[in-house]
Amino acid sequence: MSNTAHKKGAPMNQQLAEWLYDGAVALSRGDKERARDLLLRVVSEDEEIPEAWLWLSGAVDDPDDQRTALENVLALD
Repeated sequence: MSNTAHKKGAPMNQQLAEWLYDGAVALSRGDKERARDLLLRVVSEDEEIPEAWLWLSGAVDDPDDQRTALENVLALD
């Protein structure tokens, strides 16, 4: 997997890119718990990756958590 650019234009750390990809795949397969765990790792390491917040919004059940994640997407994009 190649490095992906994020908000600041800097390449994303390889580990973060893998967690983001794996989290998106897990969510796509319906494994919300695994997706949430992986995506929370990403945003805890780098809060400025809008894609991570967007995927995370689909991996959480609480409406307040969803709102927070989506507000972060809007703030970063």
